[in-house]
Amino acid sequence: MVLPEHLRDVFVTRGIVIPMAILSAVRPDWRLPERRARRRTLLRHFAQKAAFDWSDQLLSWRNFFLALDPTLKLYEKLALEAAAPARIARSKSRCWIT
Repeated sequence: MVLPEHLRDVFVTRGIVIPMAILSAVRPDWRLPERRARRRTLLRHFAQKAAFDWSDQLLSWRNFFLALDPTLKLYEKLALEAAAPARIARSKSRCWIT
C-alpha cells in the first residue's frame, strides 16, 4: 500500500503502539504450568545437538563452511580497515571538486 510518509506513521501507531498499550493495561498472567516448567524446557533445548556444531568427520562440508565463515569475517574486517584511507581520500576529493 502506497501512502504518504505522515500517514504511514499513523498506521504504524495504530498497529503497534495501541495494542501494546492495551496489553500493558490488562497485564495478562502468562505463567507456565508446572509440567511445562522453564527448567525442563531449557534442559531439553541444551541437550539437543546445535546446528552449528563441528562434524565428527575431519573433512566434511559442514566443517569446511564452519571454518570458512570466521575466515571470511576476518578478511572482510581487514579489507574494510585497509580501504579506509582510500575512502577518506575519495570523500575529500569529492568535496574539493564540488
